Amino acid sequence: MDMFFDETQIKKKLRRITIISVLAIAILSGLIFTSYSSIKLYLSSTYSHMVHTESNEIAITLKREILGDLNALKTLSIFTKDEEMLKLQLPNRNLQSSNFDIIGFWHPDGSCTQVSLSGVNTNNHFSQLALEVQIAIIHAFEGQSAISDPYFSTSAHKRLCTICVPIRDENDNIIAVLSGAKDLVNFNRTLLRASERFPEINSVLVTGKGKIVANGIFSLFQNPDDANIFNSPLLNDEIKHKLNDALQKQLPFNISFKYLNNDYTMHVNPIVVNDWFLITLEIAKLTDTPGYSSLIAVIYTLAFLLICGLISAIVFYIYIRRGYNKQLELASFDLLTGAYNIFKFKKELGNISFKENKFTLIAFNIRDFHYLNEIAGTDVCNEILKTIVVSTKNFKEIIYKCRTRVDQFYLLIAPTEPTDINKLFFDFVHKIENNLSDFSIQLPIVFYASYAVSTTDDNDATLLHKVDFVQKQMKKSYVHQLEAYDDKTHQQEKFIKKIESKMRKALENDEFKIYLQPKIEISSGKVVAAEAVVRWHQPDGSIIFPNDFINIFEENGFCVDLDLYNFQKICVIVKNLQQKFKTNINISINQSMNLLLRKDYIANIHKIIDKTGVDPKLITVEILESIAAQNINELINCVNNIHFLGLKVALDDFGSGYSSLNVLSQIKIDELKFDKEFLMEKDPIKQKYNEEILRHMTELAASFNINTVAEGCETEQNLNFLKKIKCNIAQGYFFDKPLLLEKFIEKYL
Repeated sequence: MDMFFDETQIKKKLRRITIISVLAIAILSGLIFTSYSSIKLYLSSTYSHMVHTESNEIAITLKREILGDLNALKTLSIFTKDEEMLKLQLPNRNLQSSNFDIIGFWHPDGSCTQVSLSGVNTNNHFSQLALEVQIAIIHAFEGQSAISDPYFSTSAHKRLCTICVPIRDENDNIIAVLSGAKDLVNFNRTLLRASERFPEINSVLVTGKGKIVANGIFSLFQNPDDANIFNSPLLNDEIKHKLNDALQKQLPFNISFKYLNNDYTMHVNPIVVNDWFLITLEIAKLTDTPGYSSLIAVIYTLAFLLICGLISAIVFYIYIRRGYNKQLELASFDLLTGAYNIFKFKKELGNISFKENKFTLIAFNIRDFHYLNEIAGTDVCNEILKTIVVSTKNFKEIIYKCRTRVDQFYLLIAPTEPTDINKLFFDFVHKIENNLSDFSIQLPIVFYASYAVSTTDDNDATLLHKVDFVQKQMKKSYVHQLEAYDDKTHQQEKFIKKIESKMRKALENDEFKIYLQPKIEISSGKVVAAEAVVRWHQPDGSIIFPNDFINIFEENGFCVDLDLYNFQKICVIVKNLQQKFKTNINISINQSMNLLLRKDYIANIHKIIDKTGVDPKLITVEILESIAAQNINELINCVNNIHFLGLKVALDDFGSGYSSLNVLSQIKIDELKFDKEFLMEKDPIKQKYNEEILRHMTELAASFNINTVAEGCETEQNLNFLKKIKCNIAQGYFFDKPLLLEKFIEKYL
């Protein structure tokens, strides 16, 4: 149905709006003028009173701050008789609010023991101190609490004042002096806060000799070349004389004067403490004050905004339509990087006819991005992601770019030959590294990617599936890595489908067999434990090893069923070994992340333990370090519940990837298993580094009362090294390979 607009009615509405707007502006103008007159009169009558009150409040605040610092130091001196007591007392005394940078314990011989509260240090011998500090310390040794005049510390590179109090023994004899050095910036902050509350006044804190201690945000007093108020160009000789007289007599003082055709009133308030004074300068002409100018600016701004609002209403519908189109545009792009989002990318990919042209799709990722984000921070990682997209502009071969997940990008490129694709990948990585050279990042940034060249049978979904499949199968590496979807990958995909078609039937037929590899106590050479591993014995007699199926099971979730199945078998084995051979051998079993993070995991293994009647302390649950580091918050409660059931917990493959010592501090671990790669390194230089790492990790574990297990012990040289660093247990082919249960019993029990 067509919509009809009555132009006459619209014009009437516009005229009505115009008349209302004119009347509103006239009324608003009258209100503005009346408000201006009333506010001006009110400000004139209250301005001086407000300035005077504010000046008194600032003076009281400064006095409290100084006395608070002095009392804090006096309190500390009561409990401090020597420098060791000072170090013990500081953590129990709340001195942070006093803003002391350094606490010093001064001996009569002029030496000092300092404790820095801010990382700043100053001279620690009396002879090296500024004259102002020396005088304050001397007064304190004479029995008087003292506050030094301000001075510039060349060692701390800042202006300070020092508060000194005597330390007395039981006989009331002065044995030392306690000092607290305070950054004068703290007084500046007090004056700054006052300036923020009352911008129309300027305040400065001075000594009785006119030396400036601190000033506010706008100091009209201070000459940039001299920090003494008497050198200010504001003051003529007469004003200086009267001001000096007031400072000497320590009396409040007010005086008005002119400077550069401006009228000023100066208020002088004694702080009482240390002969310091607060001097407040008031701009006596009301219309020259920032507050008055701001008021007028606000009034005119409101009038201007009213007019702009009427004009804006006329064109508002245009911007609504433009805004809608802009929202549609933003819906197609990643807001952080400006690349396509996955929805837009799939749409563009779906518009391509792969029957007519060949293209290459690349899935591009950053290795261990979550660690990088944790260490370098979100802001730096965001810049890295944006730099990746910016770097694509240098490569005309890149047709489309898309950010699909946190650190994953899809790139559609024109080259389809492996050599051209390989060159483009490494050139692209090199360009990113050059663009990131200005960033200070503690970890190396490693990129890995998979690619698939389109065929005539492909569409957007199959091409995306291919590159994602390759990425899931890529082995973890810490060098830049590019792998293709090729015939080998296709065969691997077929193998995975074959594995998945047989796995559940294999579990029902008990085709997954438990093997035990002995774990040797290094000090005694005895078998004290074993690790359980699984092998798939197929009906034709062939054996599939874990490397060929574990990743598949973790990906499709079947590892949950297999891990619980193996856990029950281990419980039965341990129970039988204990009954038949009277042995308390501990068996460890790895549990996957998919199983550990299930809500019913603890309940399920609890049922198995109750059903089999096994002694839970003879079973150790192994958790991969990479799982723990990525899911530490979720695992803390899980590990606590595992311990509650009586089971032990081991952290497996520690030291692989980016190790997180945070895991050891937050999760209670009974056993630490070092990654076998530490002992299997052949390069002599790297081997030396690995040995040092193992030595330190063993010492660290010992400090946490955690047993250590070294995997990959394959030579007598390995064993001798493990003995040297006092590792508890060794495991590896030097002792034995994993054995079927029957052969393990025959050989070791």
